[in-house]
Amino acid sequence: MSVTNPARTSSARVSVLVVVLSLLILIRAGRLILMYVNRLGIALGSGRAGGALAALVFVFLLVFLGIAKAPRITAAAIGLLSLFLIVRSGNAAAFAVTAGLVGLTLLAGDAVARLIRGKETEGGELPILIAAGSVAIGTVLLVLGEAHLINRLSLLIIAAALVGVRRGRIGELARQVADGARALTSGTPRPIEALWITIVVAVLFLGFLGALRPDLSWDALSYHLPQIRDFALKGRVEPLPNLYPVTYLWHTYDTYLGLGYLAGGDRAVRLLHLAIGLTAFGATALLVKRLGGAGSAIPLALLAVATCPSASVQLMETYVDLAAALFLAAAAAELAACRREPRRALLAGFLFGGAAAAKFFSLLGTVGLAALALRRQLSLRTAAAVLLFAAIPVIPWLAWNQKHLGFFLAPYADPGKAHRHEASSPNYGPRPDPRRTPPERPLEIARLFVIPFDLAFHVSRFGKSDGFTGLLGLLMVVGAWGWNRKVFVLFCAAAAFAVVPWYFASNVGSIAYSNRYLVPVFPLFAAFTAVGLARLTDDFRGRTGGTAAISAAAVAVALPLPFLTGPTDLRIAWKGVSPEVVLQSLPDYTLWKQVRRDDRVLFLGEHDRYHCPARFVVNDVILHQARDVDPSRWASEWRPLGINVILFRSDWRDAQDLFDSLGDCLQPAASRSVARLYRVDPRRTDCAPSSGSSPAPNESSLPNSEAPGEEDKPTR
Repeated sequence: MSVTNPARTSSARVSVLVVVLSLLILIRAGRLILMYVNRLGIALGSGRAGGALAALVFVFLLVFLGIAKAPRITAAAIGLLSLFLIVRSGNAAAFAVTAGLVGLTLLAGDAVARLIRGKETEGGELPILIAAGSVAIGTVLLVLGEAHLINRLSLLIIAAALVGVRRGRIGELARQVADGARALTSGTPRPIEALWITIVVAVLFLGFLGALRPDLSWDALSYHLPQIRDFALKGRVEPLPNLYPVTYLWHTYDTYLGLGYLAGGDRAVRLLHLAIGLTAFGATALLVKRLGGAGSAIPLALLAVATCPSASVQLMETYVDLAAALFLAAAAAELAACRREPRRALLAGFLFGGAAAAKFFSLLGTVGLAALALRRQLSLRTAAAVLLFAAIPVIPWLAWNQKHLGFFLAPYADPGKAHRHEASSPNYGPRPDPRRTPPERPLEIARLFVIPFDLAFHVSRFGKSDGFTGLLGLLMVVGAWGWNRKVFVLFCAAAAFAVVPWYFASNVGSIAYSNRYLVPVFPLFAAFTAVGLARLTDDFRGRTGGTAAISAAAVAVALPLPFLTGPTDLRIAWKGVSPEVVLQSLPDYTLWKQVRRDDRVLFLGEHDRYHCPARFVVNDVILHQARDVDPSRWASEWRPLGINVILFRSDWRDAQDLFDSLGDCLQPAASRSVARLYRVDPRRTDCAPSSGSSPAPNESSLPNSEAPGEEDKPTR
């Protein structure tokens, strides 16, 4: 007589549930899937999509077999191919610089961990050390910049001092790096785990390809890269004119990347950012391990993060969200291991402060970390100490805000001080009408349950790439039931803490509704649900478990957004295409040749401050709600700024009425695609810069408005 194993029966039922939910999600997302499959066909090349897709599938199967049968040989082959592409794309020098900076970051993080924990680190903690090092370096650079101590000589002295003091740890850290590399390829995973890992490797490799070319993304060209560059050139952090309040609160990570620009220019920034992004995946795996996850839990969590478009796209875009995810996941991993070593909680506090200083929305992870601290039974005294250590990376930025923006919580809180500061004066361009207030909308409780589905299934409402979390996150909610009742309640509390503020933010109109801002907390969600789901399905064993695992993979890749730029990026790297050729894809790039350094430029729908050579640039996209503004009053606002050049993007429809109101004031200078460059007619008194009571601002009062000329560029 056979005896049925209740646990095995329960896991089979959960596996069947996963399969059914996967099918429902795929059916519900059918139109979206078809849209992205069509876009992938276009990316592969018209007329050759079939052959390219067949080649892609063949390579995928080859890598899958390699990971399943010979992971070390496969890893070596991918590494050699990556080195070839680095050299071929002209990034060899930047790669060497980046390797040195990562080593310096690792050494700094090791010193910080030793100082806070009171003991030297052991193996298996490389993500923690890199996270701690980048937070520490970014914070120290901010302080040194305020003291006017940033230059190549001073930074070389500091780096040499760090190496001299910690030289005894260099050999040990090198051993840990080697051990970590061996651990990645040790053993042979099960076929289903090999499938998940292959998808993760494919996404990470595509992110690597994107990092070998110039960044073409909106926010990076608008303010991240300009901030990074300006910090490197000027040796201090300064507010970007006319981007208040979009920039700041806070960007420790941009300051850290400024070190990369100073050492190797924007190519080194790209590769350093890629290294930090890859480390975020390592921190996610470490968190899963410390939560008790084993077997399939780690590759499943990595699959969730890799196929979250909001996260994976940032491997090739110089944003701060993925770095904040690294810091937050590292903080959670330290909290998960602090029961036997309470001082780990102090390092967790420092990392959490670093996450908040990198991206304000990291604070959405507060309740999740607090729940983890409760499970580890932290005393009130230790919890208070954690908060003190969290303040270390934050306090310098509070002081910076107070000094430069008029209030220590600017721009997300304004008691009436910031509007009197120069950051909101005419020097910074047109301001929103203060009489306008956001429409009041009551909280609709039902909407809180609809938001995740809207983000997943209606991506076209929110953007092409960063408006949703993908589909696997919806399926992995089932994993919450894999924990006991108390932990499940804590999880719901943490999730509600993230969703409810996000709902309010989406309705007040003051913050762009982009799910990208949830990326910092997504690794925590992925780790928690992956561990629970692996438990519920008995590690996806048996036929039903294997079917559930394949269903999860199908849901993960159903929206192939991370793959859309891959074919182009591969061709660029393989052929060694010049960065100048890549930048030609920006419709405005060739127009900058018509702009002089002493021009005063107004952007209408434009965003590329990074390549614009003018000293003075104001942007009417972020701060100005054009559709609600009287064109005649608007003209009276920008005339005192001395604007003599306007770059108009015809694809920004909100600016059309404003542009049309200029009438015959503009003389066409150049155009390309949707970008049009105009010069203000100096003969028209109703158009020329005003000489009235509002004087044109002095460039010296706009420290961050100057783009570098040839003589300003650092030696690379």
